[in-house]
Amino acid sequence: MELGVNHLWVESDSKVAIHWVTCSDKVPWRVRRLCKSIRADCRTFIAVKLTHIHREENAPADMLASWQSQMGYTKFLRTHVWPEFQALMDRDINGSPFNREKLI
Repeated sequence: MELGVNHLWVESDSKVAIHWVTCSDKVPWRVRRLCKSIRADCRTFIAVKLTHIHREENAPADMLASWQSQMGYTKFLRTHVWPEFQALMDRDINGSPFNREKLI
C-alpha cells in the first residue's frame, strides 16, 4: 500500500506453496509462521491473486532465483549478467512462448 498498489497478483512455480498460503490446513510446521505472515500481508491489499505458473513460463524470475542461489546474495548484486536477463524480459513482454526445456 505504501507504493499505492492495492491489487497484487503473485505467480509461483510451486503449487504446494500456493496451497500452503491459501489453505491453512496441513502446512508444515517449518513454514507455518511464514505462511501466516504472508496471509496477513495479503489482507493489506484490496485484492490478491495467487496462481501457478510453470517455471519456464516465468523465465526471468527463474533466472534471478538461479543466479542468487548459485552466487549468493551479495555477489549476485554485483554481477553484470543483465543482457541475458533483458533478453528473457523482452521475450516475456512480447509474449514469445517459452518451451518446456532448459532455456539457458
